[in-house]
Amino acid sequence: LRRLNPKQILQLTLLLLFCTPPPLLAILGNSVTGYVELSGVSSEVDKVRNSNLRQQYNVTLLKRVTPYVSLRSSLRYYKLDLAQAQNSDVWQEEWQPSGEISWSPPWFTFSTHLQSRSSQSSTLATRLRNDAFGLSFKTRAIRFPVLTLRNDITRVRESGPDANRKNDEQRFHGALDYSVGNHSFSEGYTNGHTYNLVTGWKSYQDMNTFRWNY
Repeated sequence: LRRLNPKQILQLTLLLLFCTPPPLLAILGNSVTGYVELSGVSSEVDKVRNSNLRQQYNVTLLKRVTPYVSLRSSLRYYKLDLAQAQNSDVWQEEWQPSGEISWSPPWFTFSTHLQSRSSQSSTLATRLRNDAFGLSFKTRAIRFPVLTLRNDITRVRESGPDANRKNDEQRFHGALDYSVGNHSFSEGYTNGHTYNLVTGWKSYQDMNTFRWNY
């Protein structure tokens, strides 16, 4: 398995799902889903012929562990190949695993998620990786104002001979939604900052929003 790339792992997983005995599928129920999407386009302009092949594979597992706790994990692979008659072929690929744990008692929902996205193309000598971690909280009481809190941390890294991207990003968002009679109000606050570890460049952003529906 160590020598398999993400695309081959996904193809193997989908093949195993298709070959899974019916009794085991009945046990899994709707916990495991996935899709395979393939598309090809061929064109000709001024007697120059071009073609491309787009591939996308996805496997998702969604399982409710207890009445209030659920798990979700997925793995996605994407590949685009461009064949050009007068130029060298071009390709781009991306794979993205992710996972989430949610706790949803009657009064609120709390969740945490992880996601990693890695991309590479034939036109760039570097490989870009984007890792994200987030926490979110949202109240669910209908008769009270709805409070939403979310904090996301993103780590961007570039590898290769010409790599120069090494960013750390953080974003916090809070919102309060409530109603008074036939009027509904929404107040929000967002704070974010980005720091480049290579150049020392920093950026900050604060945003306040207010919405009144009548």
